[in-house]
Amino acid sequence: MSNSATTALVLFAHGSRNQAWRAPFERIAQKVAAQTHCVVELAFLELMEPSLPQVLQAMAQQNIQKIVVVPLFFGMGNHVANDLTALVEAFTHQYPLVQVEIKAPLGESDVVLNAMADYAAHSLV
Repeated sequence: MSNSATTALVLFAHGSRNQAWRAPFERIAQKVAAQTHCVVELAFLELMEPSLPQVLQAMAQQNIQKIVVVPLFFGMGNHVANDLTALVEAFTHQYPLVQVEIKAPLGESDVVLNAMADYAAHSLV
């Protein structure tokens, strides 16, 4: 990831009516920001704010030229395959000069899957 002020990272999560659900995602965003030294924002599909369109538009207005979206979902379900894609397409239609890259959902990463398996296995100790 570039450390340039023209590149930003959006962590995209589902959202919940329960505000406590947000806390782990905020911790992830803080850790990522400390590691990358770039703009890092959370965005939510529904039930929480800011929404993805709000975050993307704010970034475009800050002259950010490249936005990387990391879906904090376990797999490529309808929310990632359809909803996220539609939201990004609507944004890029409005802001064609901003490059948006959608990464694979975090649950498809071997690093994440191994960490989850390790956590589960160590819960027996």
